Amino acid sequence: MLRAIVPSTRRRPRSARPPAGSLTEHELAVATGRPLHRARPRPAFRTSRPSPLGPNLTGFLVGALALLGFLFVATVLWAHVTDVAETMRQQASAMRGM
Repeated sequence: MLRAIVPSTRRRPRSARPPAGSLTEHELAVATGRPLHRARPRPAFRTSRPSPLGPNLTGFLVGALALLGFLFVATVLWAHVTDVAETMRQQASAMRGM
């Protein structure tokens, strides 16, 4: 007798449950104040377009660009260090001559 009055409390199987923290479609509809049959669908997650060059060529180009950038920075640093070292040598020899 009591069984007919109390609504069913059976739980869904684990595989049918949403991940923790996310709402089911019905819970989302109730939270937004709309009946489920009038609820709007969730916005789809948009992913970026795949590269027209393909993943291999894109990775190669990104790697080549990174290598060129590293070589440029290394060249500028090397030029700066050699320039500073030459200036220090000149100053040292000028001080010796005083």
